[in-house]
Amino acid sequence: MDEATDEYVIQGFTVTDPDALTVIGTIPDDELVLRVPRRLMDHLPKEARGPDDI
Repeated sequence: MDEATDEYVIQGFTVTDPDALTVIGTIPDDELVLRVPRRLMDHLPKEARGPDDI
């Protein structure tokens, strides 16, 4: 957690699959899409999780 910006810094695997990127749509030049293993969600605070997360 970056306290200065109130943002999480995430490390993951860059999504390169053309089919997945087609579904995702346009990605701004200064952004990228990451895959993060589900088991790592256990390490995020509960308030950072969505309603469908375990």
